[in-house]
Amino acid sequence: MKTGRVVVVLGLIAAAALLAACDRFAPPPAPTPTAAPPTPVTVMPQIPTLDETSPPGVNDPDAAAAPSGGAVPLRVAFLGADGLALHGLYYPQPEASPGVLLLHMLGRTKDDWENIAGAMQAAGFVVLAMDLRGHGDTGGEADWSLARQDTLTMLAYLRELPNVDPARIGIVGASIGANLALNGCADDPTCRAAVLLSPGLDYRGVTTEDAIAALGTKPLLLVASEDDAYAVQTVRTLDGLAQGERQLQVYQNAGHGTGMFNVELELTDLIIGWLQTQL
Repeated sequence: MKTGRVVVVLGLIAAAALLAACDRFAPPPAPTPTAAPPTPVTVMPQIPTLDETSPPGVNDPDAAAAPSGGAVPLRVAFLGADGLALHGLYYPQPEASPGVLLLHMLGRTKDDWENIAGAMQAAGFVVLAMDLRGHGDTGGEADWSLARQDTLTMLAYLRELPNVDPARIGIVGASIGANLALNGCADDPTCRAAVLLSPGLDYRGVTTEDAIAALGTKPLLLVASEDDAYAVQTVRTLDGLAQGERQLQVYQNAGHGTGMFNVELELTDLIIGWLQTQL
């Protein structure tokens, strides 16, 4: 019995020695795999453009600089939130300049701004005059809720245009375009100033009393005419509600919206001078 136990013990010792020898020559165990750290990704802002005449540099930050300023604007188009192509005219500058978005009246088009846009370009502004949805080259159906979203898209596009200083952005609107301009400037933290020509307290559901509160202390230029009773009531109401610097200009018999440019010839200079001060 003792002999058997000795044999078993010697066998166990021999097996242990053999395993130890094998361990010496076995390859080291593979390390436990760990997840690789995520690679940082820099995302450049991308504004989808549709028109071959869209200015260089909008989607490609390494593209050539904008063409020099001139009387002839460039046609541009880009997508709204629902995929509708929004069309406009772009008035460039050859060097870093403030940018201004122009929004027209109900039933009108970007062409209403032709004279003032050219004057603003000559004064050193990059200008973007847009056709609202349901109007002009943009077409589609008028939808004023989506039009409010479009205004923010337009401001984003303006900031990405070549030679626009994104820290100096303003917006000008007439009639319902004024209501959209106020809401857009209130909702966009990069918008520094707004000019409202004949706004209303409520045009097609686009309201202004709530927007004037959201605008905070951003400067505001309010323009209307006494013969346009609703608009003049509105600018006086907004003037009383505004929290920041504002200027109120009330004419006597100048009409409505961009029609005031035909009567009050100094209105263009008023707007340009005010924007130069604010931007």
